Amino acid sequence: MATTAQVIKGKDTKNEIIYEEVNAYDLNDNHRNKTYYCIGCGIKLTLVISSKGREYNTFSARFKDNQHKDGCEYDKSGGYNDKDRENFNFDSFIENILKINNPIKRNISNSTNNDDYDRTNKITNLRSFTEICRQYSPNSCLDDMLIRDCFLDGRVFNDYLDGFQGQKVVLPFFNGYSSREKLMFFKYGDRELKVYFKDKDYFFKMKSEIFEIGKNKAKIVIAGEWKDKDGFIETTVNKRRQIANVTSIINA
Repeated sequence: MATTAQVIKGKDTKNEIIYEEVNAYDLNDNHRNKTYYCIGCGIKLTLVISSKGREYNTFSARFKDNQHKDGCEYDKSGGYNDKDRENFNFDSFIENILKINNPIKRNISNSTNNDDYDRTNKITNLRSFTEICRQYSPNSCLDDMLIRDCFLDGRVFNDYLDGFQGQKVVLPFFNGYSSREKLMFFKYGDRELKVYFKDKDYFFKMKSEIFEIGKNKAKIVIAGEWKDKDGFIETTVNKRRQIANVTSIINA
């Protein structure tokens, strides 16, 4: 079932509807009466609150006359296919998340219109990126890059015993925090990671979320420009899109 949907936020100056993307794990019983829409095909969805914890919340199409369109990637039977992997550029994806500079987007379909790449690409955030990486073997490719070279999870620990640097998406183990420094400690393989937060409020939100799920159960994915410094591998979360709770994906 879908874990991401959209709600109507308002209208723009041309009176066109503006949608906002929401994650099921951010919601609770107070949000059940809102109307949600499938990002893939636009049908109405119902928020399903899990008794196992909000990290297991989902969005569901509940009625027979309100089902996902055939081929919708947000249907419970949906998934990612070879075309999705080919129509993806990791450099553009992570640069857009980190906002290091204006990414030069590359259309794998050889179209000269860069906007075509954005519209056809299903992988738009860390959760969808994690989903496709976990669906395929680390030895599979996203466009021309091996998954093991850009997505570091438990399957490729042994490749990075000496550490890593550069632009990577990492799924480490939570290992502690410092509220004074707005800093979280993680562990990946044999190395200790430091993740600094620019946003104090978001640091405390993520900390609360981790402990609500359970510090040994929470699965947090982080996109960063990683550096090996003073015995630690570290990065800074400058914006919220750089870090996400993917517990429901990993434990699905």
